[in-house]
Amino acid sequence: MRKQDSCVRQFFFVPVFLKKKAGIRAELDQRDEKLGYKIREAQMKKIPYMAIVGDQECRHHSVHVRQYGRENTYEENVSDFISRIIRETKQKIEIQEK
Repeated sequence: MRKQDSCVRQFFFVPVFLKKKAGIRAELDQRDEKLGYKIREAQMKKIPYMAIVGDQECRHHSVHVRQYGRENTYEENVSDFISRIIRETKQKIEIQEK
């Protein structure tokens, strides 16, 4: 197992309890495909957020975030990203309940 693999798994599985508690679905794509292919595939499936983790993100404890329908990407701290997703999910639920 490469060092990067363990880093990615740590980022994915540590906050998994928070994600499940908040009702957030998340999948880890470890297929042996090119990144561009995975990004195009996620866009075709209209996945709202892609959190990309590579060597640089592991060193900075961050994720590179790509939102559906937007060209630009940005880097964000893992805990900030999860908090924002939880907050947005709660807002959408509140809107739907009204």
